Amino acid sequence: MAAASDEAVKTAVVTRARFLPFLALIVTMVFWGSAPTFTRLLVTNMPPGDLLVMRFALVGPLYTLFVFAVSGWRIALRDLPRLVFISLVGMTAYNMCMNFGLARTPAGIAGLIVATQPLLIIFGTSLINRERPRAAAIAGSAIAVLGTLVLFSDGLAASGAGPVSFTGVGLMFASGLAWSVFVIASKPLIERYGAVQITTTTVMISTLPMLSLAGPETPHTVAAFTPAAWLAFAYITVCGMICGTLCWNFAVGRLHASLTAPFLYSIPVIAVASAHLVLGEHVTPAMAAGGVLIIAGVAWAQFGGRYRRLSADTAARPMRAN
Repeated sequence: MAAASDEAVKTAVVTRARFLPFLALIVTMVFWGSAPTFTRLLVTNMPPGDLLVMRFALVGPLYTLFVFAVSGWRIALRDLPRLVFISLVGMTAYNMCMNFGLARTPAGIAGLIVATQPLLIIFGTSLINRERPRAAAIAGSAIAVLGTLVLFSDGLAASGAGPVSFTGVGLMFASGLAWSVFVIASKPLIERYGAVQITTTTVMISTLPMLSLAGPETPHTVAAFTPAAWLAFAYITVCGMICGTLCWNFAVGRLHASLTAPFLYSIPVIAVASAHLVLGEHVTPAMAAGGVLIIAGVAWAQFGGRYRRLSADTAARPMRAN
């Protein structure tokens, strides 16, 4: 009886150990997929720069404490120029384009635009390595471009989220481009120091540029926050920026990249669904068709023609500070 009981306990422990990384991935996708919705909710009622100041004023000191008190500063002097570069591009520029873009773009549309990031990473890596992109990547990109044309074919006027400016769409695309540069340029540092060390350090370095966005009206913006606004702020900061990163790192440290990568395709779906539920944005036929084509194109670019293991740079994509 005792032996059987011990065996049952061991089986339960093993089962839980196998299940937890997948649970962490699901939680991460929900946090990251819905973060644009709550960011959009805030930046349409306050200056986007003030939101960035508030977020980094909270997270920056925490990450700084982690870097110096917990993990220790381990970055070699020769790596500092690259570290500063990826911090200013992959954290500062990415977050600024994301927040200012969401102030002008419905959250659902923003989520679909962001879904094209892997294509930028694939072609950016090919350009740097002076390699010709695979046929699957070219075909997948063509499908994604077709999806983008379908997405904007009705002018998005029926989305129920107000007008969509070309500036907003451009900023959302620029945020994806900035993150792609971060993923490609940070690869050597991540391999040398680890994902957690590089993520926390880049956020720490980006804090001062973010705080420079503060203006005379920033204290009044904070004082005018309603309880609902504080809840949205807590969600995108604690859940989207901190917990999401921790859950992602926990999962990718225990699962093969081929198991984690497919979860990424749920992010734009969750973004559209959460925007509909929270903000009342309508899912038009053009949005649905365009979204399916974009996701299918990105998936084909990564997996089409032959199954291949995703490289660490592609798998690192969602390590962003939403």
